[in-house]
Amino acid sequence: MRAILYCYIAAYLLFAMWGLIEDVRYKEPWWSIVTDLLLSALALAGMILYAFDIRSATLVSTWKVVSGVLVIGQVGSNIYDRHRIIAGQDPSVDAARITRRSIILSDLFTYALIAPALILNLVYAYF
Repeated sequence: MRAILYCYIAAYLLFAMWGLIEDVRYKEPWWSIVTDLLLSALALAGMILYAFDIRSATLVSTWKVVSGVLVIGQVGSNIYDRHRIIAGQDPSVDAARITRRSIILSDLFTYALIAPALILNLVYAYF
């Protein structure tokens, strides 16, 4: 089970790095890049804390707030990105060629990739 966890953490790290590189490549707003960087770093930190069972009372107490901010921030960031795609404001997507179905499938794929990270952070904080 630990091997699966470590593999997921590595995959998450690669996915987050790819996302940040794409943000820079397509000249996303600086605050969007910083938001993605902070959310990715927090999620990664929480998964590492969980994986290595680092459980000081202060850290776990703090992570209750951090994990909530992480979930709200990630969902908010994804909603904002989808709004930009639908409005045709995302330079990485040709708005004339994309369908709502592909946007929904893209959202589901993204949530499937990040859901374990969010769940692991919540489990670390609350269980």
